[in-house]
Amino acid sequence: MGFDVWGDGYNSQESYLADCRASKKYSRGIWYVLEDHDGNLISSLIIYILNSIKGIPAYGIGSIATTPNRRCQGFAGQLIQDVMRRLNVNENHTFYLHSEIDSKYYERFDFIKLPEQYQKHPGSIVMIRSPKKTRESLLNDPHFLPPEYF
Repeated sequence: MGFDVWGDGYNSQESYLADCRASKKYSRGIWYVLEDHDGNLISSLIIYILNSIKGIPAYGIGSIATTPNRRCQGFAGQLIQDVMRRLNVNENHTFYLHSEIDSKYYERFDFIKLPEQYQKHPGSIVMIRSPKKTRESLLNDPHFLPPEYF
């Protein structure tokens, strides 16, 4: 999944997938998928377990994709919510993502755009979802740095 979005420079979907399978970055994460009742892949995302920040577990969410014929039907959102709910059982975790689409999409899931000084990657917006107290503590810490692009 994602070849239509991230596959520039590849001459085939097979070569793109081969590089994904061989990627050290992707091997560090845990893939989650949403399938239909027939086992057909609809949406996927990867979760990276990050170092705890001030003792609070942190995760990175990346490579969120939906098959082209199933887009704009809420499947990626369903997967995002299901995965965060599964990982965030005590509602005290922090989630990061780097959005390449309009940040309003992720604001529906309580992500907020970090202030401009943390925006280091052109074309990508770093966002955070965490309890307000945790987020305020992080943003008031002069040594705070969000995780690098996953």
